[in-house]
Amino acid sequence: HVVIAGILPGGPAEAAGLAQGDIVLAVADARVQTRREFYERLWQHAAGAPVRLEVFRDEEIQTMTIATGNVEEFFA
Repeated sequence: HVVIAGILPGGPAEAAGLAQGDIVLAVADARVQTRREFYERLWQHAAGAPVRLEVFRDEEIQTMTIATGNVEEFFA
């Protein structure tokens, strides 16, 4: 699974309530095992689209919705 190592201030993850140490189990109901799978699944959606995440935090599985960002804006 994918462990969140850090959150970009002002980014989509922060707005969705993700936190350092969260473990992402699935993106849009598709299980993810690697960081590559995580980003590939996110980037299948248009910028600003809501995407459901399944996250393990505090010994329980939580569902969160993240509004995807523009890849060029965050990684350029």
